[in-house]
Amino acid sequence: VHGEVAAGASKLHNVDVDFLYCEGGVQAGISCNSEHQATTDENGEFQQVIPVGRPYVVRFSGDDETFPVQYWSSGSETVESIASATPYVGTAGEIAELQIQLVPGASISGKVLDIDGAVPSTVDIDVLDENDSSVKTGRQGDEDGFRIVGIPAGTYTVRFEFNGQKIDRSVTLERSDDYDFGDVRFTEPKIANVSKPEIHGDALVGETLTATNGTWEPADPALTYRWFADGELLEGETGSTFVVPLSALDKQIEVEVTATKTSF
Repeated sequence: VHGEVAAGASKLHNVDVDFLYCEGGVQAGISCNSEHQATTDENGEFQQVIPVGRPYVVRFSGDDETFPVQYWSSGSETVESIASATPYVGTAGEIAELQIQLVPGASISGKVLDIDGAVPSTVDIDVLDENDSSVKTGRQGDEDGFRIVGIPAGTYTVRFEFNGQKIDRSVTLERSDDYDFGDVRFTEPKIANVSKPEIHGDALVGETLTATNGTWEPADPALTYRWFADGELLEGETGSTFVVPLSALDKQIEVEVTATKTSF
């Protein structure tokens, strides 16, 4: 097999070309192993001898982040899913010529702003697939905003993280799409209660009641407590535990838990 790999008129060198044998066929997707490998030269060309009659999926992957992994389909066309690839089968004495055109991946761009409308010093960006697995990562570190390239077609959650806060945005990308998020702005950070605190213990005079912390996002905030009897504040009761006094007999006991955290 002799081939040339290009993107438009540009020949691509250092592209790895793998001939994968898939046990049971690509549709089964059980096990695909690389049995033969080649790499394009400075002219974008490669050559590899393969056994006759054995079906191979031809995979192209380069160190240029612009292009996601692609598979030969037919003619010069490629696909991004191995399940859509067409296995190539060589015949005796044949010198196959493949003219491959790789398609750039999709890209996303934009600018992340803090609550004051300024560009934060550093924002981490993660492109997550439907299984919450990272496909691409990036970082915004200057006034120019961010740009992440080479993303395969698909539907993603793009997560922006800054100063302990997260913003998620959904996007569906086709091959070569260039999607602009515009301005992605963080709002005033707030602590969110995930599960409410509870009162444990026997509500009997002289017994000790204990307020649980509950759970919060972000985790481990500082907590303060106020206890009430029939809605009336019990002065001086500011701990997570409370000994029921005689004055609280037959009254409804409640606790208020307030969470605080630096920068929130």
